[in-house]
Amino acid sequence: MMAKANRRKSRDSEPTKPQATSIPTYRKILYSAIIVLGFFGCLEIGLRVLNLGSPPVLGKLRFGYDTGIPVFDSDGIETEGVIYQDMPLFEADVELFWKPIPNTPFTGPRGFRNPEPNDEASSENLRILVLGDSCSFLGKAPYPSQLPSIIEKQTGRRCDLFNASCPGYSSQQGLLRLEQCLTLKPHFIVVYFGWNDHWLSLNGCTDRELIERRNVTQAANTILSQFRIYWLVHSLVRRQDKSIDPDEAPMRVPIGDYEANLSSICNKAQQHDCQVILVTAPSGFESTMPAWATDFFGQYYRMTPQQVMDIPKTHASFNDVTRSLTATNPVCSLCDLEKAFQHDPSLFRNDNIHLTEPGHIKASELVASTIIGVLQNKTISSIEPKTN
Repeated sequence: MMAKANRRKSRDSEPTKPQATSIPTYRKILYSAIIVLGFFGCLEIGLRVLNLGSPPVLGKLRFGYDTGIPVFDSDGIETEGVIYQDMPLFEADVELFWKPIPNTPFTGPRGFRNPEPNDEASSENLRILVLGDSCSFLGKAPYPSQLPSIIEKQTGRRCDLFNASCPGYSSQQGLLRLEQCLTLKPHFIVVYFGWNDHWLSLNGCTDRELIERRNVTQAANTILSQFRIYWLVHSLVRRQDKSIDPDEAPMRVPIGDYEANLSSICNKAQQHDCQVILVTAPSGFESTMPAWATDFFGQYYRMTPQQVMDIPKTHASFNDVTRSLTATNPVCSLCDLEKAFQHDPSLFRNDNIHLTEPGHIKASELVASTIIGVLQNKTISSIEPKTN
């Protein structure tokens, strides 16, 4: 009994320990948020002070350029094999993915391929808009630049030529470019696409799908792109990007989309009282591909040997679509360069795609002849010369 009493007394004499104060849950959340925001705030300030990174470009096409899009001259803009690297020539664009930079040695103040008409051109001049890819952009005197002199010489009508072509463009980008150029009120629209449309899309989706994704993410990107942390995360993710397997890669513009794009261009032209000249893209490739083609297209376009061998057949099918549209649309006329060129090697650069100077001369004569034929055979209110 005495021992129990002593133990009880000993316990009673021990000092009581203070109880730990419980932190409310809402304060824990608040303190955690302050710590996290403080960390990212300091990181954001540090990235801005160091001026690190560059704004991301969502919706990046990948089909043959190491950079995803063209930046410098990689083809020899004026002369084959003579590469111009003194300054960037192309820049990222929210709507078109990329576009020519204005006021370079090859472009005018509005980014059109030189020579670009000035703003003082007469409203009575015949206005011609060219939508195309590098085939309409490369050369010392690309065929579009030669059209005004030929047409004026044969008809007496002065012309303003706006060459809105850009290397790498597909018909999907051409359709978007047309929307931007309708303010020019063209009388004729020359459309020359095909090659880039049937190249593989190495990001796994078509141009149309990529544009649809971009439209969905554009609003979010507008907000997020204000933060350097987003730039950093985006760049780290991009470094992990890998090209899709060529056997699984779709065409940039499947043939059904190609037909839809050309049809949309023609419909918009009809709504604006324009005439359209659809050009079949000529080819130096005959039914079989040359020996160098497998390595070249395998390296730069990630194509399999079988896909390379199918290029002539694939390209011909796209040109057949171009021909069929001119047979059904009243505002369209055909300029069949593929048929007229007959794979003549003297008309093509070594890649059998881009035109030599003789090729541009022949193309300009045939396109001009088609335009003149429309002028002579069709009454178009918007292009009738004014009479006093």
